[in-house]
Amino acid sequence: MDNGAGPSVPGTTIWYRVKAQDDCPNVSDFSNPAEPVCAFSGTVSITAPSAGAQVAGVVPTTVQVSGGSDTYVKATFQFYNNTTGRLEEEKEVTGPGPAWTYNWLADPPGAYTITAIVENDTGCTRSAEIQVNAGSDVGCCLSPHPVQCTGEPGATKKCKKVTYSMINNNCLTAVRLDGIQVTWTNDIGNDAQLLSVLFDGTAIWNPGGVASPASTAFSAPNPTIPVDRNASNPLIVDYAYDQLMSAKVGPVVKKNVPITTLYTFTLLDADNNPSAITGACGPADGFNFTVQDP
Repeated sequence: MDNGAGPSVPGTTIWYRVKAQDDCPNVSDFSNPAEPVCAFSGTVSITAPSAGAQVAGVVPTTVQVSGGSDTYVKATFQFYNNTTGRLEEEKEVTGPGPAWTYNWLADPPGAYTITAIVENDTGCTRSAEIQVNAGSDVGCCLSPHPVQCTGEPGATKKCKKVTYSMINNNCLTAVRLDGIQVTWTNDIGNDAQLLSVLFDGTAIWNPGGVASPASTAFSAPNPTIPVDRNASNPLIVDYAYDQLMSAKVGPVVKKNVPITTLYTFTLLDADNNPSAITGACGPADGFNFTVQDP
């Protein structure tokens, strides 16, 4: 046996020649070269993301076996960062397939080799690999839902609080909010000021009365939006103002709209540690509100 062959790399096939020895000992000549084969049927391919893709954030990664008849037991995903020279993550996904998906947080950014290894019930494997480039900026993955205008009881005090729901739409992981900017107009002429911003009834920011544009950078512990804050479990957001945001001025209805919001955020990993992946959601992503009539 050649003990100096060195480690194999993807795409390399190692062939063997062997000798036999009896008890005398008599040693035979080398056999003809042979390739060791472990029975595995089907073709393994990575179907998402596509080879050469530019990705960012959480990337659904899928490997599939086609044309096979084996009993498959698992797929192992390896994410090697060619920029850092490290295997950043390895994840085993069990199940019969023939397709397996893992939501990979592409962190830190860089050029990656993704390898997917599928194993059948006899322990034989086949693999596929692709190259992708992971960036540091992810698109908006938070979504707002309909706005309501509420306030203290009594018609003259309505619409001092603007309420909407927000969901973690397709971030596929928890989000840490890093900053917020809220803007509104002064069409009513009452110089309305922002008193506080609340998530699920708890203040995350108490500016105490500031004019538009109102902004802040959050510090630890930053507000977060877990991955399970979806359409069936939305986050309720309130903006509390010191003046009406919708009112009748004489016979005319006036409103201090549009009310816009810009959130900046960082994706968190499975252990709720911040990644190097950041993003923003703003007026173009639906955070551009009006309010109902008084």
